[in-house]
Amino acid sequence: MVEYTQIQGTALVSSRIALGTWAIGGWMWGGTDEKGSIRTIHAALAKGNTVAGKASSSPAKWELTGRMAESNAIPRVKTF
Repeated sequence: MVEYTQIQGTALVSSRIALGTWAIGGWMWGGTDEKGSIRTIHAALAKGNTVAGKASSSPAKWELTGRMAESNAIPRVKTF
């Protein structure tokens, strides 16, 4: 069961646990299985996760998540 919390001072409600996407970083982190990465993101969303962390600024990660957001495969509310 996913727990949620309201972000103080906003109307945003967030899952308490984020999906860490550090490994979805391309060649610099040992390579990326794009289909596996997409399945992972979809599984996290299906379980109720609403937050994904992006520890690195890997171009591969930005391209993948950008394509998914543009295709409405993932919701895009706010990027910090």
